[in-house]
Amino acid sequence: VQGLCRRGQLAVVLLPAGVLPLHVFEARYCKLVEDALAGNQLIGIPQLAPGWEPLYHAEPPIHTVFGLGRILNHEVLDGDRYNILVEGLARVRLVEEHLTYDGYRQAKVELLNNKNGENVEIDRATRKVKLALGQLVGLHPKMRTLSPLLEIRIEPLALADTLVHALMVEPDDRQAYIECDDVIERIHLAQRTVESVLTEIMSQ
Repeated sequence: VQGLCRRGQLAVVLLPAGVLPLHVFEARYCKLVEDALAGNQLIGIPQLAPGWEPLYHAEPPIHTVFGLGRILNHEVLDGDRYNILVEGLARVRLVEEHLTYDGYRQAKVELLNNKNGENVEIDRATRKVKLALGQLVGLHPKMRTLSPLLEIRIEPLALADTLVHALMVEPDDRQAYIECDDVIERIHLAQRTVESVLTEIMSQ
């Protein structure tokens, strides 16, 4: 975990439907990437949990719910470091783990199911998300990259996941999102995220 870095930050939460560019620099995690590339390219990216600092170079505590992803692309850098691009596939929960000889942690996980609500409620929540997104896209030129989400056919949960990945900044908020099983609540969280960005832009 601590050998993976995004935009200079250690706190990383991989969400379903998201794609993360990561810089891998610690020897044990470079070995993890090497082994993953030689296998099924799957990699779990848990966020460090509170109290990790004293155990930074050992086995720091992690959040047991995290994103499972697949390495889409990789670049080998001088010093045997990597730049990798990881696609989020699913939410998983840690079942058990062990420390490998090379120093990274290998885990057994279970896939997490989503708790679906009534179709009418999902449709209503999705319309609210798209309304807020339409306002955001129309207000700020940089947000126009999200405009295809208003035009294509996309499952409500995939829409929510994509928006939260793109717009939710705080790692703790992203962690709370990935731990949420309720589909309608995830859509509501996406709506609040879009509205928060919209409010911030309008106040500038």
